[in-house]
This record gives sequence, structure tokens and C-alpha cells, in this order.
Amino acid sequence: MAIITLIERSQIELMQHHTIQYIAATLAVLVFLLGMNFTVALKVITTPL
Repeated sequence: MAIITLIERSQIELMQHHTIQYIAATLAVLVFLLGMNFTVALKVITTPL
């Protein structure tokens, strides 16, 4: 019984770890894309006419 509990606990911890990694990666991509859009917007705004 204790062994099954340990296995279940390790599986839950593994899932949580993967979930945190997925969220972190998604946030990193969002920040990167927002940064790219911001630099493009700045170039458009500051381009001399």
C-alpha cells in the first residue's frame, strides 16, 4: 500500500513539474512575441517620414 502511494505521489509531482515547465515556456514565448511586436512598433513610430 505504501509503495503504491509513493508511486502515485511521484507521478503527481512529475505532472506538476511538467505543468510548471509548460506554463513557463508559454509565458516565455508570449514575452518574446510581445517584445518583438514592441520593437517593430517602435521602428514604425520612430521612422523618419
